[in-house]
Amino acid sequence: MYILGGTPMTSPSQTAISQTFIIDLSTSWNTSEPIYKKLPDGPTGSAVAALSPNNQSLFTLVNKTIYTYDLKSGAWNNVITDANFMSFNGISAVTDPNTGIIYIPNGYTNPASTSMLVFNSETKTTNVIAMDPMVEQSGFYSAAWNTELGSMILTGGTVSGLYAYNPISNGWSNLTSLEKGDIPSNRFSPCLVPAFEGSKMILFGGVNFGGNNTFYDIYILDVHTLTWKRGPDVAPDNGRAMAACSVSNGNFIVWGGGNIVKGTSSVPHDAVLVFDLLAGVWVSKYNVDLLASSAPTTASPTSASDGSKSHRIAIACAITAVFAGGFIVLLVAIRRYRSRRSQASNNDNNDDSEKSKNPASTAVDLTSVSSIPQKQSYYETDPTPILTPTPTPVPAPVYKHHNSDIQPVARWAKTYSQELTDLSRKDSSSTLHESRHIHRQYSHQSMTGSSVGDQGSVRAPSSMSGSSGGKCSIFQDSEDDDCGGDSLEEYEYKLPAT
Repeated sequence: MYILGGTPMTSPSQTAISQTFIIDLSTSWNTSEPIYKKLPDGPTGSAVAALSPNNQSLFTLVNKTIYTYDLKSGAWNNVITDANFMSFNGISAVTDPNTGIIYIPNGYTNPASTSMLVFNSETKTTNVIAMDPMVEQSGFYSAAWNTELGSMILTGGTVSGLYAYNPISNGWSNLTSLEKGDIPSNRFSPCLVPAFEGSKMILFGGVNFGGNNTFYDIYILDVHTLTWKRGPDVAPDNGRAMAACSVSNGNFIVWGGGNIVKGTSSVPHDAVLVFDLLAGVWVSKYNVDLLASSAPTTASPTSASDGSKSHRIAIACAITAVFAGGFIVLLVAIRRYRSRRSQASNNDNNDDSEKSKNPASTAVDLTSVSSIPQKQSYYETDPTPILTPTPTPVPAPVYKHHNSDIQPVARWAKTYSQELTDLSRKDSSSTLHESRHIHRQYSHQSMTGSSVGDQGSVRAPSSMSGSSGGKCSIFQDSEDDDCGGDSLEEYEYKLPAT
């Protein structure tokens, strides 16, 4: 589990530091004494980070400059600088493990629009893709790659709901109306990671839109049915936003983050949290053999479980950023967002009522490829796959945005060959720079057979306009955003004829 940067809250200056280190997930340890391994320091500043799919390099965007860290040589490299790159605490970087492409939603901005920055980890080149109006102004979200849907999943932040971006169709899907079960409340800066070969997504923590309540709840999303299930809360004092999270060997691990108090400050967290995904309980030990000890004796060696590929270390990259400063920016964004929502014709109650209208059968459109892992956990509700894998795209629903039709993601059945590599060694003697807090993370399982693919056509930028014609964006520096007349966007869901 890779961690980049952070800010020691015990430091009077609260200045970000440039540390880089690993939490060793190749061996068991108690949460009071995690095993750390120090790596060469990286750049300092607000940033996003990700890992290449071949586990050869780390990517980070700091102060409008892209850097890479070679895991073999231990060297940091300055790749490219662009004044339009966004180094913002509220955005994330996500790697497509099939192509090596890294996506940063709203990572590129200019006076006309805010776009998705695209970085090719093989060629070290960048591209820009126009953001869909549904998510064009999103910030303080959490995003992660899902192998079963072959898409980037985005949730939380200034755009409420659940969304998916598919690079093959170069389109976004609004999945919000298809969610069922214990749907999480809207929140800023939660952490989101995949589990069990992508059949599940784990959501933890975050802060409410009022900026005065840090969440300490955990949710598991079944991507086959888009059904959420809430797990047991951690202790309220351990509620966290902007934390780094990862999944390894059936364990969900949380490091860093902070707890907003009365909307103005944050309480740091230096304790590591571990959640046993099989038993559905918070525990005091990371158990590297959790899946092996719970596996049935008749389990197939090809079982699509979290441990079937020698999953000995999960990778998570936390952004290098000022922890206290990040919360200040977050609180400003929350105030702006609340002002916009007060002018909107829709509110959270409308969102909840729309979710309750969904017929359960529509969730079948989102299923993808493989069966649920044989090692059943507290969160596995059905031991059989919802659909049989098929190479034929499922017809995608059409969303009407004002007078324009938006074609969202077509869902292809995909399978990937995975081979996880042990990237760290136990080094209990290694020292760790004083820092307990980070903002963002990226977690995924390493993939083989990766190749660089085409990015598809770039669509013309579009914008959300308010009644006064202005553009409302949390990324603008001025407090005079012309957002007073903006209202929440509405989308009409239709299932196309087959």
